[in-house]
Amino acid sequence: MFSLVDLLDELGQQPAGSHRELYEHIHKMAAEIQDAAEQVDGRPADLEQRLDRLWALAEPLPGDVRLAHERR
Repeated sequence: MFSLVDLLDELGQQPAGSHRELYEHIHKMAAEIQDAAEQVDGRPADLEQRLDRLWALAEPLPGDVRLAHERR
């Protein structure tokens, strides 16, 4: 399975310009979400709140995001 964390692991190989620090913060948050899911072997109780914070952090970045499911 390919995850956001996997994608962001490649950040060092990609140009990020003035957004590098923001991408690094997003990477850290995504890794924390993934770790929490692995610890409970499923969906962490606070997953929606974590994803909302991650989404808000990524909002100013250029480009579009396509989600596999509808955001609530």
